[in-house]
Amino acid sequence: MKICPNCGAQVEEDVKFCTHCGYKFPVAQPVQAQNVNVNKPAEPQPQVQKQNPAPVQNQVPQQPQAQNQVTSQISNAVQNFDAHNLWQWFVNSWKHPVKKQKAEKWYGIVTFIVEDLLFIIATTVSANAAMSSATFGLFSGNSDTNGAFIQLFLYLLLLTLGSILASFIGSKFVYGNETDGWWEYTNRIAQISNLNAIFIVVAFLGGLIKSYTLYGMMSLLAAIFFLLAVFVPVLADKHAKRDKFYGLIIAVVIQIFVFMMLTAIFGESISNQLQSSVTHLF
Repeated sequence: MKICPNCGAQVEEDVKFCTHCGYKFPVAQPVQAQNVNVNKPAEPQPQVQKQNPAPVQNQVPQQPQAQNQVTSQISNAVQNFDAHNLWQWFVNSWKHPVKKQKAEKWYGIVTFIVEDLLFIIATTVSANAAMSSATFGLFSGNSDTNGAFIQLFLYLLLLTLGSILASFIGSKFVYGNETDGWWEYTNRIAQISNLNAIFIVVAFLGGLIKSYTLYGMMSLLAAIFFLLAVFVPVLADKHAKRDKFYGLIIAVVIQIFVFMMLTAIFGESISNQLQSSVTHLF
């Protein structure tokens, strides 16, 4: 039972109005449950067991940095190859042999390698033809002959590089630090002697058609122009710090020494192989 606050009459608990005076009982609001923060003890964190580090496997050794740089330079040279620029370099060198011009570092050395290779091929064809004619067609070349001409190519290439080195040392003596670097210096000598490209090609054709006079004359001109090109940088530049005459002497002496040393190394071997190739005929 509950008591009406208006008239004091007792009424049932579940009634909403007083049965005596009509008073409306207020509706009781539900009490919302509030979150009560209860301090709970922190749960213990599982301990992570320290494990010994796994043994480091042997790593593949990387290539040396110098080798990577050389490979990168070669790759860039191949990617940036422009036949038009190479041909323009040849044309400009034919018009102005002594005038300096920009070029890729490998232009000069590749030019000398190709020229020496064409010269050796022409020499091989001419020599085989001459031997075949002298032996009434019995001689057609063999492994000894091919080995001799391979060594002759190495001899000629090393002689070319040795001559450039002799000129470079002589120029370094005369002009000091104002001398170009090795690759630029090689390009310069190749530029001065680029008429040899024409002479060597004609000599090559002369060897193929068995014109020994044409082959011999063009080969002689190529040798003369190369020797001139080797000594021009020693004498032609300005701002010399020492007398150019002594620089020229140094270059000539070194070139003679290189020639004698390479001839002593390759000469006997080439001669023996050529004699052996002829002896096999009998």
